[in-house]
Amino acid sequence: MVLIKGDVQQIVRKLRCEIDIFMQCKEMWHLKKNAQGIKIYNAPSRHYHGMVIKGETKMNMSPEKVYDMIHPTSEYRFMWDAHVDKCEFLQELGPGLVLLHQVMRPSFMGCFSSRDTIDFMLQEESDSTKICLVHSLESSDLPPTSKHVRAFTYPSGMIIEKTENEDESQITCFLQVKLNAKAIPQSIIDSSLISMMQSYLLALRKAKDIAWKPLEKPVGRIRV
Repeated sequence: MVLIKGDVQQIVRKLRCEIDIFMQCKEMWHLKKNAQGIKIYNAPSRHYHGMVIKGETKMNMSPEKVYDMIHPTSEYRFMWDAHVDKCEFLQELGPGLVLLHQVMRPSFMGCFSSRDTIDFMLQEESDSTKICLVHSLESSDLPPTSKHVRAFTYPSGMIIEKTENEDESQITCFLQVKLNAKAIPQSIIDSSLISMMQSYLLALRKAKDIAWKPLEKPVGRIRV
């Protein structure tokens, strides 16, 4: 059992609330990039001196396939997501809620060294929507090491919605992460995260060509 700082259920409530605000408050977002069928927006983060990034696009994949492609520990994720080095399942925290240790590869030609995070992930699905939400946690059992810079992800994640076409999905993705890159100006970090969101969604789009068999009893999911 990993000891966690803070009330997990309270953090889950705050996570849901913030993602709901992101989805509903269209006026808070500023369009920064519109290319290749992907729109990227940003807005000031309430948690640190930086930006939260939003990406919107449609994909020629069913919501079920997209949901499996982004499952944190599935083999599919490692077939398309070049940012992730490894993702270790630590424990279940409740229905639809798991604790993970994620390690990201160095990026932007080594400007950002390898980062790791201790995250809880909430995965829920209904007939019309599937969600995968993430928030980092602190734990004395899992301190930072010299191998990676410990980053911290504030309310982030992906909303996958059905469209009229059963083989198409509407994707809305949020990212706000404190990279703890003290030597790099925050404006450079914010621009890099916009590029990272663009490349992430383009890579996920190409995952439509991956041969897919629905996951059987994937860890940490709940139907509501």
